[in-house]
Amino acid sequence: MKDEAKNFIHSSVVWLCDKYDQGCGLASLEADEYQETLTLLGCQFDFPSVQQSGTSFLASAICDLAAFIDDSDFYANVVNDIKASRIYPIYWQAPDTKGLLHIESEGVIAYPNIQYNDLLSQFSSFEFAEHIAHEPRSFHIAQKMGVICLMFVTLLLRDRYFPTIWPIIIQSRTEI
Repeated sequence: MKDEAKNFIHSSVVWLCDKYDQGCGLASLEADEYQETLTLLGCQFDFPSVQQSGTSFLASAICDLAAFIDDSDFYANVVNDIKASRIYPIYWQAPDTKGLLHIESEGVIAYPNIQYNDLLSQFSSFEFAEHIAHEPRSFHIAQKMGVICLMFVTLLLRDRYFPTIWPIIIQSRTEI
């Protein structure tokens, strides 16, 4: 299963880097449908001009997943590819409050350019990047409703995920 995860992450980072290296990148999370379409198709035509953003929320998720696999060489290659393509990973850190459920809530910390360490310490030490060091290790909503509710929040809001609970998700999956 670990090899399949690495293959998926590798394919994802190649796809993402290609998108940015070709000059288009991805639309921002704030983009409307028109801007998303321009970003998707605009680089293929001379009109209209598309302003590329060098930031990527997907890049932060990919780097965090590479760290989660706990393979130092694999992690280093992924982070290096992201940096080489001049992609700036972004992240929004939600507090363990009701702000967790709101897109623009008070207390959400924005990381506009996450600095990933070139070398991976163990994922469980949460020291491989600046955003992860201050991420809550547990959430009240997960204690009351289960960690699956945080996965629903991720799918619903599209602007956050919770990497510090990934080990809990894996552990609960193996206990089933």
